[in-house]
Amino acid sequence: MRLAESMVNVLYCVWLLARRKNIGLLFTASLAVNWLWTLLMGALWIGSFYLYGIGVTRMGAAGGTIGWPILVSVSIGVGGRLDLLVNCAARQIIKKLEDLEPDEWDLVLDVNLNGAYLTSRAALPRLAGQHGAIVNICSVHARATIEGFTSYAASKAGIIALTRAFAIECAPSGVRVNALSPGTIDTPLLHAYFESCPDPKVARQEFLKFHPIGRFGTPRDVAEMVAFLGCSQAGFITGTEIIVDGGMTALLFRQ
Repeated sequence: MRLAESMVNVLYCVWLLARRKNIGLLFTASLAVNWLWTLLMGALWIGSFYLYGIGVTRMGAAGGTIGWPILVSVSIGVGGRLDLLVNCAARQIIKKLEDLEPDEWDLVLDVNLNGAYLTSRAALPRLAGQHGAIVNICSVHARATIEGFTSYAASKAGIIALTRAFAIECAPSGVRVNALSPGTIDTPLLHAYFESCPDPKVARQEFLKFHPIGRFGTPRDVAEMVAFLGCSQAGFITGTEIIVDGGMTALLFRQ
């Protein structure tokens, strides 16, 4: 992919923009800043994928085998080509294992893991035509987690394995596949987690201590790495995981 030669269409899996889980929308806006020449098209993409994405997601994994190609077709219809697919849909249910219902487990795995599989599968033929790239948004929870994140951690660990397997199978088509694992990113989803704590202010301060860099990440921190993984400068990078967490997973403990 050559950023200087063509307009890059960014298809985001932002199926769950509702109920404040809109990190995909924030990523899209941030990427639009990096790629100013996509800004006019970006407004169309966001609107199209909000309307189509929410509806298709609620069809579930089985319906997705039909609905996902529709989303890809919408993208092609709007922009004419597809160079980069970013799977960043996420559903998070914070419950202890004994309280987590099987249907809640299925929902998280369906959105976080099955969604990435179905969307990538549908987009691959179009990406292959452009020697494009797939970036799967994972999480540090795939490597180390905390109480209550059983389904989320399992789904994100699955994304890393899926990324490696996809990278091997997609390489002959010229499509690169990588995972990006953000740490604590300052989004409405994070705010909702702090609000669920007995003392949100204290919870935020305590959580911040585990970030050696001294702050939480921003959607732009992640979006800029996504932009790099999608460009020709990353042409020899595939099948790997990039961690963007401000040093959180490098820290053993802090007094």
